[in-house]
Amino acid sequence: MTPYNVGILLGGSRNTFWEEMKQAYLARALEFGVHTIFAWSNPGDHAETQLAGLQRTLKGDLDAIIVNPLNRYNLVPGILEAAARGIPVLDVGAKADARALKAAEPFYTPVKTVDFYQQGIIGATYIIEKIKPGGRAKVAIIEGSKDSTQSMGRSQGAADTFRQAPAVQAVWRLSADFDRDKAANKARYILWRHPDLTAFFCANDHMALGVAETVQVMGLRKQVTIVGVDLIDEAKRATRSGEMDASVAFSVGDVAEVILDATVKRIKGQSVTGGYPVVSRLIDKRGLVI
Repeated sequence: MTPYNVGILLGGSRNTFWEEMKQAYLARALEFGVHTIFAWSNPGDHAETQLAGLQRTLKGDLDAIIVNPLNRYNLVPGILEAAARGIPVLDVGAKADARALKAAEPFYTPVKTVDFYQQGIIGATYIIEKIKPGGRAKVAIIEGSKDSTQSMGRSQGAADTFRQAPAVQAVWRLSADFDRDKAANKARYILWRHPDLTAFFCANDHMALGVAETVQVMGLRKQVTIVGVDLIDEAKRATRSGEMDASVAFSVGDVAEVILDATVKRIKGQSVTGGYPVVSRLIDKRGLVI
């Protein structure tokens, strides 16, 4: 059987999560009869360069393309272009703005994978459970890009959970654009203003690692709980060594299987089911927690 040519547009190359995601696709592509063609948001890992990467990929001979939008709007022009050419587009995590893509139907297919809002709940719940009985906590949420669907879901899930907890005294939210250095700087600013802060929930591990660097330098590691999302390899090591406390994890292999299965179905003209098929769990140095 001739394999299907499938383009896969990944996210920022500076976040190792995307390399792990690439390897997960490569490990499973053969069983789905898929030949993978990868593209990145280079140079610069910006929303605009990701769109340019999509437009370059569309010049190839594709049966379908898988996209991972950096925000809700940046890939809309490229997705519309793909639809105009009759190329099915699978949106991992349903991250693009569906209202802006009505004209792309039926070629645009948002595919839910993990529940971003639930991931925020999981991370915040872990932080709340670490508050001492009778204690009060001040917490901060470090968000990704303001128009990023995954950041919005994770941050809101955490914020709603914190606000329902009597022990949580205050919540601050600052955006760091999924950037490690920006997250480190935002953490420094928050801790300078609020030296009694007790926890950070970060919308991905890349930012959590930046926060961890700042917390370590400021000598506040014993005071401050740090939780991220994705459980990238560096976060695993940081959790084991005590630089971070935990990460909300999910299987990149399961995500790859869900997306590749959906892609082949769309190429064949079949429907794709909804729901959140990939489970998220919190991992700390002890292992599975929630």
